[in-house]
Amino acid sequence: MSSSDPTGWALPYWNYDRGGSTAQLPPSFREPTMADGRPNPLFVTERDEFINQGGSLDPMMTSPSLALAQLEFSLEGGPGLPGGFGGPVTGWQFIGPESPGEVEKTPHNDVHGAVGGSFGFMSGFDTAPLDPVFYLHHANVDRLWAVWRAQTDPSERADPTDSRWTGF
Repeated sequence: MSSSDPTGWALPYWNYDRGGSTAQLPPSFREPTMADGRPNPLFVTERDEFINQGGSLDPMMTSPSLALAQLEFSLEGGPGLPGGFGGPVTGWQFIGPESPGEVEKTPHNDVHGAVGGSFGFMSGFDTAPLDPVFYLHHANVDRLWAVWRAQTDPSERADPTDSRWTGF
């Protein structure tokens, strides 16, 4: 346990935006079988074949730079307008004319599409959680939220307080 983590545990995440081998699906998710010959529960065939074979995600799909440059968490943007870091308030599933937040577009949506390909689990709203890498991807998006907040004076990058976001 470190002094910076009093809980003594950490949530793993896939930090694909560093480039190089980090832009590849982690090896433990690419091997169909484990060392002892049993099926690997982290491997699914319902992914883009290029990604499952160790291909790298395009840096344009993984870079959070545009999202991290946003000063506001949520902007009520319209079609083609910026939505801030997190985007406007939406229903439980984002469908609408508003632009999503920048982190929702890139890397969130782009990585889902690249890993899932045309018909893979990660490409579908209802099936994405069936791919074990879904959780590492979403943990990275959550990490990017913490990075966004820590960039400047906390009063400049604050979480939304609107009850539509907080539920209170």
